Amino acid sequence: MWRAMVDDRDMFDVWEYRAAFFEAEHLTPHFIVASEDGVDIGLLALWHRKAEDWLEFFGGELMEHNRFQTTRRDVASALLGALFGRYWLNYIETSETELVALTQEDASYALDLSSFGSVDAYLASFSGKHRKNLRRDLDAIQGLGPLVYLNRERDVDALIEITNERFGSGSFLANPLFVKGFRKLVDAARRRGELHLISIEIGEKVVATQLAIEHRNVYTVLIGAALSSPLNVGKRLIMEHLHNADRLACRTVDFLSTEPGWKKLWNLTPTPNYEHCNFSD
Repeated sequence: MWRAMVDDRDMFDVWEYRAAFFEAEHLTPHFIVASEDGVDIGLLALWHRKAEDWLEFFGGELMEHNRFQTTRRDVASALLGALFGRYWLNYIETSETELVALTQEDASYALDLSSFGSVDAYLASFSGKHRKNLRRDLDAIQGLGPLVYLNRERDVDALIEITNERFGSGSFLANPLFVKGFRKLVDAARRRGELHLISIEIGEKVVATQLAIEHRNVYTVLIGAALSSPLNVGKRLIMEHLHNADRLACRTVDFLSTEPGWKKLWNLTPTPNYEHCNFSD
């Protein structure tokens, strides 16, 4: 049903990435389908999270760019009208506000790399002071002799460790169930040839690592972190992703919704996300 009805635009439309986080013991599929004259014309793909007792988009909290899989207002209203119990549908695309009324939430941030043509042209859009400070910070990291690795398998463990060290209980990867799904997602991306796990090692220690997935010329930077020392190694990590996306001729580099502070400093373009929820925390 998913493959038949979901337009394949970016990694969040790939069934293998959504299904990586499914655990039958903790989740129950809850697909709402609208049909007309025997033809399926709308889909709201959810699951029921048993412990919290709410409905959310199939794939869970990491998934963004969620849509209702219909272009008709009456169908979208019917799909949402079929909801019951508690539900929290978040990270809904702006396009869906043309179908139903939704509540705005945090923005996502992306770089339209195709509009600049190259990373150098993008950096040229920064102020002179901004470029000077960035170059100074990057030169300082380069002076430490960093080694950069792509898709080194053992760095998945480093990513989990560094992310939890930086964000503690607020980290996605502090949840063992999420870690299990995350490892499945990495395996799926590796099998599909879409994995771009970049790690930076200084003094034989991984100091920064982050996962990205490239699908249909959209380079999605998902999750990762840098240690607080050495200072600014996270900037080098971002530059590695930008150059990697440029090498792959990606039109968009999507940095998603979390940690908006540094994303604003990089002149990334914000796009509002929306939610549909019937309870508050």
